[in-house]
Amino acid sequence: MLTVSSTAGGGASYYMAKDNYYFLGNMEASWMGKAAELLGLEGPVDAKTFDDALAGFFPQGVDLSRMSGGQNVHRPGYDLTLSAPKSISVLGVVLGDSRILEAHQRAVGVAMGEIERLASTRVMVDGVSQTEMTGKLLAAAFHHDTSRELDPQLHTHLIVMNLTEYLGEWKTLSSDKIGNSGFIENVYALQVALGKIYRNELRQAVEEMGFRTVVTGKNDLWEIEGVPVEIFSQRTQQIREAVGDGASLKSRDVAALDTRKAKQKDPDRVELLTDWMNRLEQEGFDIGAFRQEAEARLKAMESDRAIRPETTPDDVRQAVSLAISQLSEKRTRFTYSDVLNRTLNSLDAREQIAVMARSAIELAIEDQQLIPLDREKGLFTSSIHLLDELSLQQLAGEMKSTVVVSGGVPARSSPSAPVMQQIEADRPSLAIVSQPGGAGGMRESVLAGVQLAQSQGRDVVVLATDRTSERWLAEQSGLTDKVITLKGLSEAPLPANSTLIVAGAEKLSVRDALTVTDQALRAQSQLLLMDSGGRSGTGNALQTLEAAGVTRYRAETERTVAVSVVSAPDKRQRYTALAQDYAAMVGQGENVVVQASGEREQQSLTAALRQTLQEKGMLGSKTATIDTLVPQWLDSKNRRQLDTYREGMVLEQRAPDSRVSQRYTVDRVSAETRSLILVGEDGQRQGLKLGQVDSSWSLYRPQTVDIAEGEKLTWLARQGKQRAGDSVTVTAVRKNSLVVEQDGQKRVIRTDEPLKA
Repeated sequence: MLTVSSTAGGGASYYMAKDNYYFLGNMEASWMGKAAELLGLEGPVDAKTFDDALAGFFPQGVDLSRMSGGQNVHRPGYDLTLSAPKSISVLGVVLGDSRILEAHQRAVGVAMGEIERLASTRVMVDGVSQTEMTGKLLAAAFHHDTSRELDPQLHTHLIVMNLTEYLGEWKTLSSDKIGNSGFIENVYALQVALGKIYRNELRQAVEEMGFRTVVTGKNDLWEIEGVPVEIFSQRTQQIREAVGDGASLKSRDVAALDTRKAKQKDPDRVELLTDWMNRLEQEGFDIGAFRQEAEARLKAMESDRAIRPETTPDDVRQAVSLAISQLSEKRTRFTYSDVLNRTLNSLDAREQIAVMARSAIELAIEDQQLIPLDREKGLFTSSIHLLDELSLQQLAGEMKSTVVVSGGVPARSSPSAPVMQQIEADRPSLAIVSQPGGAGGMRESVLAGVQLAQSQGRDVVVLATDRTSERWLAEQSGLTDKVITLKGLSEAPLPANSTLIVAGAEKLSVRDALTVTDQALRAQSQLLLMDSGGRSGTGNALQTLEAAGVTRYRAETERTVAVSVVSAPDKRQRYTALAQDYAAMVGQGENVVVQASGEREQQSLTAALRQTLQEKGMLGSKTATIDTLVPQWLDSKNRRQLDTYREGMVLEQRAPDSRVSQRYTVDRVSAETRSLILVGEDGQRQGLKLGQVDSSWSLYRPQTVDIAEGEKLTWLARQGKQRAGDSVTVTAVRKNSLVVEQDGQKRVIRTDEPLKA
């Protein structure tokens, strides 16, 4: 993992203090970077030269100090810290495996090479300040081996000095908080990718020693299988308690500073090592057997290595193309780091893989697959998205000029909605109809559009943009056989000269809007895009169509939403007030939805709501803890991404022409072979290559939830007779079962297998 911060106060006295490294032996601090070579700095770091460099005074008389008000205000530099996985710390620091320590050092060197590529400075060109890439850094690497809680934690501080060289002149590193094009801004933008490069290099090295690795978190966080880590993870637990498991890297960095303690002074080295070894012994970790297994695995790997295919430049270019395609489906803009991360996710952890990925990305830029949106090439769009936008606007122009909306037969009745009366008069071939108001507004606009088309004697088809709207639209009177999905639209042509109404059209991506418009043009059908004001799809297709001259019709009366803001400085007070309001509304029979951002906040708020409901007698006192499965979205691209899967997740494969599914638990995610080791319900293990995961597979994340009498359960995926979106009320809690009520009917649901709710 890579964390970014300012340099610590105290300079050399902090980074070179003996309480930072007890067991690293000859892993001395050293100078790194091309600027170090130019300044004649090599080998060990001495305290005076280091402190002088922080102050802006460098060898060979280079002086970048800056005086203001009698004080040197030179910015010292940055602390970029690369932390090894905890299992690496256990093997390298506790058990003293020198191979592990050397592998860490090599991985740090690879990451430093990538960081150095980002070096830049500001220069004046024709009176205008601009950023120029230099590719030269001066850094001091300090290797430390313990955390502030005195757990083993192998990590290296790369103290990057505020200096670089450009055209023979020594200058400070660039900073650009407005344009985000400076050195440190680029480091922050690539923080995840740089951490992944370090971990990939390290992972390859330890797997070549015969150790088996397992993915343990997002962004390819991993550990060595079989090594106890929780007993040495006090610091990780502090951060997790502060921000939760699903927190972003930036949130974790902030929490790391907020929960930071002063480092304990000079513990006895022998006592510390004895404590660590006792923890391993109490955990039942057999060091000898563990090493023997690794040696046996290494011998087997040597025979397999000869037949293992190498990653070729073509493989890497295909991975870049796949990454661009995946990103383009979800966003119109993305960063270099996004492309690099996605690319590395599709590739094996091989030597020089990061360098190959960078080269392939540069080729994609040259070939205009990636279109830079800034001079520094940090933000991109894709040629895919630009072509889709142009194609959509071209099709919209063709529809406006070639599709004629005729009545067919005299109108049987005039539409009641004023906006539809205007559309009846104009008879546009393609139009956007705006009627905010959520589901209620969408229902009104769709039904009004259907009434208009039918009054003109035209066939009508309603396209639902998600499963929820598909279900309730199909339940509306007169729409039972008229509702289709995007998949259905691609499988069967529209009736000629019909009207296609898209419910929730704001959710369409530009790509989907292109498909819809093309199908309507082919059938010479009128296309009415109903905008209910919800969240826009990728690229904001409706805005693209408006730019092409498509008319937007607006309802005369738009629903307004009453909003009140309750402010309380303390989070517990806010949650308590919200829980009281929620209970009052539920007690009045209202359908209430509470939203919170982040898994930890959701759990805290849910606990507050449940406590309040129980105190008011709205939930029974009898509870049960049940296992559930939360669906994880799989598509044609992310199902082949390694970081989609975690150990412990559940995969189900649906048999052809059958509703029966086989269920497996993911036992291991192998980066080396890009495959999953699955354990079936019968206990049998089997391998599954990521390339074999097709649309017959579904992925779930297991979790446990507490259920009390009176609570509602909503199904997230089809299970037995329950459809996704079905809700039931728990009326009784029994051993291995729940009694639930749905639509006035009671039945029993077994809980001895996980519920998809």
